[in-house]
Amino acid sequence: MLHILTSALLLALTGACTGQKTPTEQAETFVPVRRGALVGKRVWFGFVRSSSRVEIRANRRARLLRVAALNGTAVKKGDLLIELDKSESEAKVRELKDRFKTVTLEHSSASVRLGHAARVRGRKSTLLEKGVIPRKEYEEAVRDQRLAETDFRTRQLELEKTQREIDQTSSETGGPGYLAPMDGVVSGLASIDGPGAGEVSAGQLLGVISDTSKLALAVEVPEPHLKDIGIGKEVTLTLDAFPDKALHGKVMDVGTAPLPSGSGAQAAVFEVLVGFDSKGIPVQEGFEGTATLVVAQKDDALAIPLAALRFLEGKELVMASTSPRGPGTARGISTGLRTDGEIEVTGGVTEKDFVAVETKK
Repeated sequence: MLHILTSALLLALTGACTGQKTPTEQAETFVPVRRGALVGKRVWFGFVRSSSRVEIRANRRARLLRVAALNGTAVKKGDLLIELDKSESEAKVRELKDRFKTVTLEHSSASVRLGHAARVRGRKSTLLEKGVIPRKEYEEAVRDQRLAETDFRTRQLELEKTQREIDQTSSETGGPGYLAPMDGVVSGLASIDGPGAGEVSAGQLLGVISDTSKLALAVEVPEPHLKDIGIGKEVTLTLDAFPDKALHGKVMDVGTAPLPSGSGAQAAVFEVLVGFDSKGIPVQEGFEGTATLVVAQKDDALAIPLAALRFLEGKELVMASTSPRGPGTARGISTGLRTDGEIEVTGGVTEKDFVAVETKK
């Protein structure tokens, strides 16, 4: 429905409803209704990293002796990255082997005692049958054999346990340290400088190997925007280091778990990888950039600035005029596609009209 109101009355009403400033504090500029393409976009920020990377983590507590590679340098699969200080492990192996010798002797002695106890019980059994000895003496022999059997099993278990510990420690000690799992560029290597820096715990990140021939822009996308994204969607990229170069890419991976967030009030954020063709540009990991995804587009639309849009009693209105100098009258409008700065008008104004945009005096 078309609303015919004076400019002052409309502003007074909308000001009362929305808390906007009064007409004496604002002025109006009339801008033309634009006909042309209208594009709805999503813009996200991120940084370049490899889409093919392997994290190297400590498989046990250890002490680092030497970092053999440099961050940012290329390595081949099998190259030594971090050398471990094996002195502690080697000392433990020697200690375990000494203990194994002791336990072996104790096991042998227990075996001898068990054999002796079994022979004694056998003789006592024969004498008991002949009535030479009382049953109590035979029962004592049976008890001694059982004690010998228990001692033998204990020594056997101790021997097996010590052997397992030797095998495990020897396997940990074996090899020079952590090797590159694939060809690539190394980054984030652990440091051995500073108090306690050379000590690592099981699971601790020691470094990352990246295949720099497979670069992608990693962007953080709020969960509400994930509905606009799909694998293979075309995206335009711009890198801060090359602002005049537009690169074309495609969504190649969408994270399935939200990234850690410091604020519970914010929407969950997911990592999205956008692969791209660098077109010969010397792109490096760590470069920052933006990814722009077109989510909706109309090639021929009537559009007005969002700042021209007013609301009264739940209806969308504009102050429209056929002259760039005004004055304007209120018109009810119907709208469609909305972008960051403009909105499509599907009824209520024509491309010959002008709409008022509030500006401060």
